[in-house]
Amino acid sequence: MKKRPVGMFQIASLKEDTWYNIPNPDKDNFSGLVATLVNSARNAKGEVTAQKICRDQDKFTMTWSALSRSEWETLLSFWNTNFVFRLKYYSPVRGTSITRRFYVSDREYNYMDFEKSSSGKYNYNAPTGYTDCKVSMVDCGRGS
Repeated sequence: MKKRPVGMFQIASLKEDTWYNIPNPDKDNFSGLVATLVNSARNAKGEVTAQKICRDQDKFTMTWSALSRSEWETLLSFWNTNFVFRLKYYSPVRGTSITRRFYVSDREYNYMDFEKSSSGKYNYNAPTGYTDCKVSMVDCGRGS
């Protein structure tokens, strides 16, 4: 399986300074959201009173039609030990790359196929890769 291009997103644990490239997601299967948190209520006249809470926060959902076994398992292993992590990405709000703390949410995938032994039988202990890989990452709201 051909390796995907990288460079749009990088992750690192909070404790170490080693950065890992996330494979670039499929162009038509990436969504970003800028969330504005608001404390709101209505007064006695029924008018909305609202105040923005902290800065806007980002959320990303990335999908890959297929990833190699190594690519997907490296990401899953990282998130298994780093629920909260640093994410480096391009911010359309800032117009430049920034680094913020994120947490990982749901991860979805399907097995691509299973390896065959030299006798031609399937080895159900090891997939050859993964399809329909999907992850959501949510801004923790810390920092600027």
